[in-house]
Amino acid sequence: MARIGMIGGFGPESTLDYYRLLIETHRQEVQDGSNPEIVIYSMDVNKLLNMIANKQWDATVEWLVEGLKVLDKAGADFGFISANTPHIVFDRVKELSPIPLLSIVEETCKSVEKLGIKKVGLLGTLFTMQSDFYQKVFNNKGIQIFIPNEEEQQYIQTKLMTEIELGSFLDETREGLLGIAKRMIEDNSIEGLILGCTELPLILTGDEFGIPFFNTSKIHVESVIQYYKMNKHLIEFDKMDWEANGDGVRYKAYIRGNQKIRLLEFSEGFEEKGWCTKGHAGYVLDGEFSCDFNGRNEQYKKGDVFFIGAGEAEKHKAVLGEGEKALLLMFEII
Repeated sequence: MARIGMIGGFGPESTLDYYRLLIETHRQEVQDGSNPEIVIYSMDVNKLLNMIANKQWDATVEWLVEGLKVLDKAGADFGFISANTPHIVFDRVKELSPIPLLSIVEETCKSVEKLGIKKVGLLGTLFTMQSDFYQKVFNNKGIQIFIPNEEEQQYIQTKLMTEIELGSFLDETREGLLGIAKRMIEDNSIEGLILGCTELPLILTGDEFGIPFFNTSKIHVESVIQYYKMNKHLIEFDKMDWEANGDGVRYKAYIRGNQKIRLLEFSEGFEEKGWCTKGHAGYVLDGEFSCDFNGRNEQYKKGDVFFIGAGEAEKHKAVLGEGEKALLLMFEII
């Protein structure tokens, strides 16, 4: 049985929201009456914020990795950090983590990119808004990040630390945050707004002004449950033999309910002979490969979770170049 590991406590209110979302999302996705196994290690948000405020990056990394070691010892197969701010040091933490990690920033970027949005606003803690860890990921996809002005940033930080983090959700504060969003639409032409603090969806609960508000907690949880499901399927595939499907690819497959689940292994130089118009969700377990969307190429590498829509507009085929090979899980509705 796969087991989820969560670093929580940053802050307690959003940790509770994460747990609720994990259970709800699993019930919607699996629908077999079961609940996922989850290990939660709650750490001190004040210690985190003090270290970040003093730019004690090495100490922050070491402390977070120690928390992940606790999850590992408790039997977690993979993990995530249920907050945006600690992702300032995510790349370093990921390198040292004893278990695989899912990034809230990378998963949010995938959701924004999927809608074709090129300009987004970012609200969060002062540390998140004034750092560039969101920009680094989004710029690679050609997406611009806009942040509030200095006065607005101070307002958001104050409200987060003195109200929202403590479970106080005032109508006046909600209107103040929406006022910032509206100004950014008018002045920066943003097409969406990232709620880059996991407490913000507790007060900004839906889309406004005709643009999507990206709930990073919800996005993160959906990816966590997909990863969890994939780990469970790997246990099933251990019992099965490989089958060939032409040159350069072999597979294992089974059907559960209305889903077909496949474990695919692509060899170097493999290219699908025809276009596929079926929708897929997938996870790259190892290696890398390219997917040709009728002239538009997307590259997927180890650790990537991806979603491909159905229909002629999203027709696609796998293409592997020199030196490329890949092992991946694929899901499709039948």
